[in-house]
Amino acid sequence: DEDREPSIREFERREASEPLPAWADLDLDHAFHATRQGVRFTVGPAAHNDILDKLLALNHYRHAEESRTGTRKPAKKSRHRTDPGDGLF
Repeated sequence: DEDREPSIREFERREASEPLPAWADLDLDHAFHATRQGVRFTVGPAAHNDILDKLLALNHYRHAEESRTGTRKPAKKSRHRTDPGDGLF
C-alpha cells in the first residue's frame, strides 16, 4: 500500500469515510444458501448479484475519477512476446 500514490490513498480514504446511500437499501437475505462449494451461510443470490453490480459500478466510478484527476498510473506493458518466431525453436 505504501507504493501507491498519496493522492489515490487520500481519494480512497475520503470515499470510504462517506456513507454509501445506494447500499443502504440492500436486503442481504442472510441465510443458508446453495453455493458452488455446497450449502453455506451467506447472502442470498439476489443480494450477491446486487453487491457485484454495485462493486462494478464503484470500480468504474473510481477509474473515471482517477483518470480525471490524473492519479491513475498507466497500465504496465505486457511481458509476453509479440513475435512467436523469435524463439529458439
